[in-house]
Amino acid sequence: MRPKIDHELKRGKSVNVRLTNIEYECIQESARKAGMSLSEYCRTQTLKGKVEIHYPIVADMKELREVARQLAPIGNNLNQIAQYFHTGGSRSEFVLQELNKAVRDIHSIKDWIDKQAGDQIGDRKTLGI
Repeated sequence: MRPKIDHELKRGKSVNVRLTNIEYECIQESARKAGMSLSEYCRTQTLKGKVEIHYPIVADMKELREVARQLAPIGNNLNQIAQYFHTGGSRSEFVLQELNKAVRDIHSIKDWIDKQAGDQIGDRKTLGI
């Protein structure tokens, strides 16, 4: 036998909303992605303003360690360049080349991470990541 629900906690009121087929399908899909019933999703979205959907990202730790290893010297170079400029260092072709190289390396690693994450969870732009 089911336990009685406290009168204060019983959901006895309903709100009817008219939606187009597309609106309904979008909300239904969002609820599915959030792992919630349609009612639970709509209630949470209304009361809290946002339902957070968490996507698990599977990562190869060996590959991530390698990426972290590559990022360390790039970060060191950027810190040295910043320190150089903060201490009154003049702009030189060598410093600009080092700065551009560090930025290119960071973009290259970011692209690799985006590709790896995209392989695991789909299109990052679609997901708003």
